Amino acid sequence: MESTKFIETLEEINQTQREFITALKEKPKQQLSQKPNSITWSILEVVDHMNKATELYLDQIETKIDKLKLLNKTRFKKTWLAAKFTKSLAPTPEGEINN
Repeated sequence: MESTKFIETLEEINQTQREFITALKEKPKQQLSQKPNSITWSILEVVDHMNKATELYLDQIETKIDKLKLLNKTRFKKTWLAAKFTKSLAPTPEGEINN
């Protein structure tokens, strides 16, 4: 992926997150905390999970971008392990998140 495209994608995600936060602020806390059933997460649990995952990767992303700049490269490639881990975080076809 081109580094400029990567940055554009991050900016789009950032905008989507801001819109999502605005929508969440309009919801009652009880609704955000309520689990649909005993085996799924509440909205707040999902958001907390996303925030923790984001924190884990931000430093790594910044380091990778800086390294690309030093090497004067515009593309980066995921390792097989990163690709496997990313795939494991994807929701199921039914839209559920695996624990």
